[in-house]
Amino acid sequence: MNEVGATAPFEFEQLEATVHIGGTASDRAAIILAEARAEADALRAEARRAGYEAGLAEGRTAADQELVPARSALEQAARLLAAQLEERAELLERQAAELAVRLAERVVATALEVRPELVLDTVRGALRGVLERDRLVLEVNPEDLALVQSGVAEIAAQLGGIRSLEVVAEARVSRGGCVVRTVAGEIDATITGQLARARDVILAALSSEEG
Repeated sequence: MNEVGATAPFEFEQLEATVHIGGTASDRAAIILAEARAEADALRAEARRAGYEAGLAEGRTAADQELVPARSALEQAARLLAAQLEERAELLERQAAELAVRLAERVVATALEVRPELVLDTVRGALRGVLERDRLVLEVNPEDLALVQSGVAEIAAQLGGIRSLEVVAEARVSRGGCVVRTVAGEIDATITGQLARARDVILAALSSEEG
């Protein structure tokens, strides 16, 4: 392929061979003219192609320079969008945890309506966690009072070490839960408290997965 700006060398032998092929002078002239035009067209095409590529490269460079601010703005917008999506994801996770807690509350409430004796399992679990068992006060919902009073003695006997245990009604304790008060403090075994702790565990697990 010829370089731009150069011309092919004139070759007399090629012209002479063409002239001796035969035909009229006008025919030979037409052939020579056609070959010259073809060569010229090839040169022009090469020049146009090279010029196009040079112009395209220059245009790309200029376009790249012009796109720097746009690219920077796009990257900034992408980072902002990513941050917003992250915040949105965290919000959705918190909302999902809250929704799970509310659904669990409904499930527990329904279960307690069907099987109110489940409160005794809560009481048993709470008393099992007490270290200082000399004198205990067990607070339960008024609706659970009679049921707990009738079954707490058996639970205390099974656990052992409980010298004094008083069961009292407390409206602030939701049905199905209890609060155990000791000389050292209290154990919150209310349904609300347990579900709140479950929510915290869920959120902590989600945070650790993100980290």
